[in-house]
Amino acid sequence: MDFFARQDSAHRQSRRLGWLFAMAVIGVVVVLNIAAAFAVTAWLAQGRTHDRQAMEYSPDQVVLLRWKVHGLLTLGTLVVVALGSLYKTAQLAAGGAVVAEMMGGRRIDRNLSGAAPAERRLLNVVEEMAIASGVPMPQVFVLPEDGINAFAAGHRADDAVVAVTEGTLARLTRSELQGVVGHEFSHILNGDMGINLRMLGLVHGLLLIALIGEVIMRTTYYSRSSSNDRRDGNGIFFAGVALFAIGYVGYFFGNLIKAAMSRQREQLADASSVQFTRNPDGIGNALKKIGGGYSESRLTSPHAAECSSMCFGEAIPLSFSGLFATHPPIDERIRAVDPAWDGRFLPAPRLDAAVEREAPEHAAPVSMMGLAAAPGAVRIAADDVTARAGTVAPDDVAYGAALLARIPTGLLDAAHEPFSARAVALATLFDTDPAQAAAQRELIARADPDLTRVLPRIQGLVVGLGPGAALPLLLVCIPALRQLTLPQRDAFLALSESLVANDGVVSLHEFALAKLLAVHLGPAPERTERIYAMKPLLPHLAVLLSALARSGSADDAGARRAFAAGSAKVLLAGEALDFLPPTAATAATLDRALAGLALASTGIKRRVLTACAWCVAADGTVTVAEAELLRAVADCLGCPLPAFADAVAA
Repeated sequence: MDFFARQDSAHRQSRRLGWLFAMAVIGVVVVLNIAAAFAVTAWLAQGRTHDRQAMEYSPDQVVLLRWKVHGLLTLGTLVVVALGSLYKTAQLAAGGAVVAEMMGGRRIDRNLSGAAPAERRLLNVVEEMAIASGVPMPQVFVLPEDGINAFAAGHRADDAVVAVTEGTLARLTRSELQGVVGHEFSHILNGDMGINLRMLGLVHGLLLIALIGEVIMRTTYYSRSSSNDRRDGNGIFFAGVALFAIGYVGYFFGNLIKAAMSRQREQLADASSVQFTRNPDGIGNALKKIGGGYSESRLTSPHAAECSSMCFGEAIPLSFSGLFATHPPIDERIRAVDPAWDGRFLPAPRLDAAVEREAPEHAAPVSMMGLAAAPGAVRIAADDVTARAGTVAPDDVAYGAALLARIPTGLLDAAHEPFSARAVALATLFDTDPAQAAAQRELIARADPDLTRVLPRIQGLVVGLGPGAALPLLLVCIPALRQLTLPQRDAFLALSESLVANDGVVSLHEFALAKLLAVHLGPAPERTERIYAMKPLLPHLAVLLSALARSGSADDAGARRAFAAGSAKVLLAGEALDFLPPTAATAATLDRALAGLALASTGIKRRVLTACAWCVAADGTVTVAEAELLRAVADCLGCPLPAFADAVAA
């Protein structure tokens, strides 16, 4: 299953999740109304038995009373569930960091002198995977838990976090840790994180009914004093009991739905981890260490049950014969990645002393990696580009490790600190012409004089990395830049746009990098509906393909051939695209084009990305700048492309 099919599957699962929880809520409402019908009948009978004048209702009044009770109960239940879900959803709106902090996590800061070697090793593994996959570097958290577990959380890739337990750091080797991180990156790439957060909100709405029932029981139990009060309080008390019981039944079925949907995604994530690393022993041995002890993956956090579907291993003890299991049985997971497994689990001793001596695996020299080999051109099969989207190959992971090894420590540290990360990101946008670069420095000095203290040193380090480093550096900077306040982000984005437009000519590469920053640091798009037809998107596509064709061609004839090559791969019968003049593909029109195409369905995005790849590769070769441009455009469309590490020099 490729990236686009997985995205479609995630959207279908999300819709199915909504329907299943709607059915669970309807079931709760129905049962509550049945209980209310019996309660009203008993109440009326009790009133007649005690000859209360207030209970002398006519048949019509009884019917009206029942309708009022059922109406108010139904409305109240729906309001409670909706408010509970909305409250939890709003609580999680800030992204994965909220979940990690809720679980007691501590964010790892690379620049802290006290950062443990095991934590730096984890940061390196996550950075390698981020560079390899083409997604922004997630924030990394450590949980104060001794069990072996981890999770990825967030609404989108740009607000994602990867959290691992202290036990994971202390008990897993580097290759095993890489297998676990690969599993979590699969959740990031496949859109599983958003489904998990949605489930948290919906299940909390059902739980709130039970919590209200519990409050009613506690309140009425201690408030009854006289016999009459006790008799009246009994009815309220038993109403609380009913709410508590029925609410927990709804919560029970909500958790069943959550567990069933989670198990399928965990199987896919295990398989993806093996695909990413080409090392089944990595994730396989991590699972064997979990299987070596009953509680090896258990978490003690009071929120462990809520977040169990996000975790790498079972976070809570299982009950009801595994009905609530959010993961397949551990032996089944192991055999799926290691069919020859002999059935023996592995011990999980603490390996702290060996951590510092471990070196990155597969860290081939950068000169051996296709895109980093030279500033010249490489060959990329255009038809294979869409197959690469949302995937990671072992060569890509090796490229990420090699590139990280080549980045000076000072530059990498600067990319992880909010203030200096701005300088790193802006340095990737500098013009190669010395005069224009000097004008850009003047612009920065006027807008933010403090940045000029660190900018010259950082710019020199960025230039020294050569072509192909701009996009990976931006992806590494994203978590630090997202720590800026909203006004600081707005000011930074305005400065980056001014920097690109300073010379009056915005190259497509400059525009794409600035747009990538805007996509990951700006507000989330207000429109969420998906466009399933190509026709309304054709004007946007014409702008994008025209700009791509001109950026990679030396003359108009070559640009037209590139445009035709791209158009031929995307157009269906009755559709047509016009090759636009340079004046029609401005920064403003390109911005609107990418924003419009980002709303397309996954099937449309597949066609768009294929067209872009053929447009860029029309002459048979792709420069490093063109390849990074293609990756930046794909990122803006929500289709991350890995590094073309296996590209062959032309």
